[in-house]
Amino acid sequence: ITSKDKFGGDNRSFSFSNGTHRTMVETAVRFTKNGSKTTFKKNVNYTRLYDKNGKFKKQQKPTDKNIIFKQGKKDKNMNYYVIDHDATVGFNDFGFVTPSINYRAGIVIYKNGRITVSGSRDQAPSHEMYAYIPYTDISITLFKASNKGFEYLFPVAPSARMSINTKI
Repeated sequence: ITSKDKFGGDNRSFSFSNGTHRTMVETAVRFTKNGSKTTFKKNVNYTRLYDKNGKFKKQQKPTDKNIIFKQGKKDKNMNYYVIDHDATVGFNDFGFVTPSINYRAGIVIYKNGRITVSGSRDQAPSHEMYAYIPYTDISITLFKASNKGFEYLFPVAPSARMSINTKI
C-alpha cells in the first residue's frame, strides 16, 4: 500500500483447527423434532504492522462490530442465515482509512447434511470455509482461496463469487 510500511501475517497455512486467524466466524445449527437453533460466534485477532525492512512496529486489534449474523427462515428440516462481514484492518497509519475485509454469505444447512453457500468475498486476504459435525472427526473443506493481493480490498477491485452445494 505504501513503500514505507506493510501489514504482516502470521505465515500460517490453511487449517481448520489451527486457531491462528485475523477474523473467524463460527455458526452451529442444531436440529430438534420441533425446529432448529443457530448459535453464532465471531472473533478478531491482532493485525501487525512492519516497516519496509520487516521490523515489527506495532499491532492493533480491530473491532468486530460490523460482523453481523442475520437469521432467516428455519424449521425442523433446514436453517437459513446470512453473515455480513466487514472487518477493518485496524490502522490508519497511511493518511487515509484502510479498506476493510468484506464478504457476504447466505448459508443453508439442511437436516440431511446438505449445505449450500452463495455470496461474494474480497479476493484478499486468504479465505477458507469448513463444515463439520460437532463432537466427531467429520469435517470437510468447502473452499480455500489464497490472497490475490491487498489491492483487492479496495471497492473498485472485483469480488469473487462463492457458490457451494455439498453434503457432509
